[in-house]
Amino acid sequence: MILLWFILVPIGGAALAWVSQRINRAFPRWIALAALIVDFLIISVFWAAHAKAILFTQQETWITQIRWNWIPQMGISFHLALDGISLLLIMLTALLGTMAVITSWNAIREHEGFYYFNVLWTIAAVIGVFVAID
Repeated sequence: MILLWFILVPIGGAALAWVSQRINRAFPRWIALAALIVDFLIISVFWAAHAKAILFTQQETWITQIRWNWIPQMGISFHLALDGISLLLIMLTALLGTMAVITSWNAIREHEGFYYFNVLWTIAAVIGVFVAID
């Protein structure tokens, strides 16, 4: 279930950032930064809890995985899994996403909510690519 949180936190932050632009122009950047920091912290805690699994061993097992049958008549399922390399890549993605939000802090002056919406959705998609199996 933790794999879904890695993806859902940026998606939820994106929706909040886009909607919050109507309230205040500064809210989207703060919400985007908070969502990415929370996501990075969740990933870091997971990393710390599974530090031994990250080492490159001869094991051929996943650190964690989710598998749900979606359309079993057609053999279609929803399958997310995480190994050491994927964990490293999603941690790097969350860190670079946080840096992207910080560097664009004063550069974006129009449609801030939509900009941060797109940044967070892109980050969620990249994390999804690193954990998608089926």
